[in-house]
Amino acid sequence: MADETEHFMSLGLPDPSDSFDAWSDEGYAVIKQKSDDSRKETGKRLKRTFSQVEACKLIGRSESFLKGKGLNDEVSPSNLPRYTLKRINELRDQTGTRYKRPSNVEPLVLAMAKLKGGVGNSTICVHLAHYFALHGLKVLIADFDLQCSASTIASGMNPDEAYEVEETIYSVLRDDPTRMKNIIKLTYFENVHLAPCNSLMQSLEFELAEQMSKPDAEWPQDENGEPISVYDRALIALDSVKAHYDVILIDCPPALGTITLNALTAADGMINTIRPSPLDRTSFATFNASLASMYEAIPNSLRYYRILINQMVRSRAAEKEDAIVRHIYGNYVVRNNIVDSSEIQGAPEDMSTLYDRMKPVKSVQAYKRALESMDLVFGEIFQDLKTLWAMEAEAYDNG
Repeated sequence: MADETEHFMSLGLPDPSDSFDAWSDEGYAVIKQKSDDSRKETGKRLKRTFSQVEACKLIGRSESFLKGKGLNDEVSPSNLPRYTLKRINELRDQTGTRYKRPSNVEPLVLAMAKLKGGVGNSTICVHLAHYFALHGLKVLIADFDLQCSASTIASGMNPDEAYEVEETIYSVLRDDPTRMKNIIKLTYFENVHLAPCNSLMQSLEFELAEQMSKPDAEWPQDENGEPISVYDRALIALDSVKAHYDVILIDCPPALGTITLNALTAADGMINTIRPSPLDRTSFATFNASLASMYEAIPNSLRYYRILINQMVRSRAAEKEDAIVRHIYGNYVVRNNIVDSSEIQGAPEDMSTLYDRMKPVKSVQAYKRALESMDLVFGEIFQDLKTLWAMEAEAYDNG
């Protein structure tokens, strides 16, 4: 009888407020434990280090370049040399092997935009930021997503506990885009910075709509005292800091509302992440129609555009969808796909990426396969950016 009563009670929520409040506390406790686990030895999150072989590969030199030179800044428990990314970049700069964006071309602001949730966009965003940083670029992640997943992964902390309202993108977009530089945080990954958000972001869409109904004299003002349109907040904010970065990645929410329109107004590049499924393809077609209307009203051009297929599985159905997407969108689809992997999905559970981890979540083989697929996709995008910047630099030199 007790079991039947317990089952009956679990069919509904007699007091939803108490239940959701308790579950929120328990969920935050798990997040805090994960964060504490990554800092349990020193109180700080340990930075990723690289073996001598890995360091030489990243520097672009043979292993003899480092062997026996004592240039490492750390050692492993077995007394083998280890190198931080900061030291690797110093060695790249000394040897001239570090890629530098041409000084006469603009940084790229890339909107990671989607209409449908569940495509792994936030995970891809932080992984891409880490890949760029591994290869010498300076990156800012601007988290516009209401779920604040990119902030959680990139910071390694619960953003609701870590950041006050005035430290988030929410306050910048709502109150004062000119103070963007004040909210940018260092992260545990070298040369990756974060403009974080937290759960307050969920009310921003409504608050911006409310602002639009008020006289523009009550809107936030720029440095010249002019009112800043609701749709130009991100543009003003990111323009004020982008000179310090090579790439700014905006993690957009899964909706084409005021927040996403802000991101797209500020962005001069876009990457759309989709999964190889009929529902995702249909959703993406709907998104295309919405984007067409938006860009008709705001005739910006995109310096860079790509479609990235994520969570690719080995099946005839997925291969068929992959072929359809490539038939429709042609060369705008990244040639390689990111595989569906428990390693990729598992890394954010520890508030990290595969590029930060030094060991697999579960399987070495799955880890290598997932990392290889990401390297191929992100390597292609990085090469695209180098080609773009070289073309733009040449055009600038030729007047």
